[in-house]
Amino acid sequence: MSNQQAQTPPILEIHAPEITLLSRVTSMPIISSSLDTINGALSSNAYTHSAYICLRKGALDKRLEHLQVKLAPLVVRVDGYATMAIDAVESRYPYPFKVKPEEVATFGRRHKER
Repeated sequence: MSNQQAQTPPILEIHAPEITLLSRVTSMPIISSSLDTINGALSSNAYTHSAYICLRKGALDKRLEHLQVKLAPLVVRVDGYATMAIDAVESRYPYPFKVKPEEVATFGRRHKER
């Protein structure tokens, strides 16, 4: 019996590549805050609630998995270039990557009062 188990080839699971650019952009405080606001609006709206919950559960993941696997080499290459571009922008303009939404609102109010 152990002979049969040893001869069975392992099942390889193919997953879509992880896109680091999305996590980099969504980790920016101003983007994260905006996404939280959008999430709240879509979750609480009667017209969008059921479709949004269905999408959040991953209803399309299985249907699109074959396309993600097929495009994986291209996506990984583009993600690498985009990550390098984000690094270059962040090194030149670090403020948008660190500023909090409250600071932007305060700055906007002060500028409006002038």
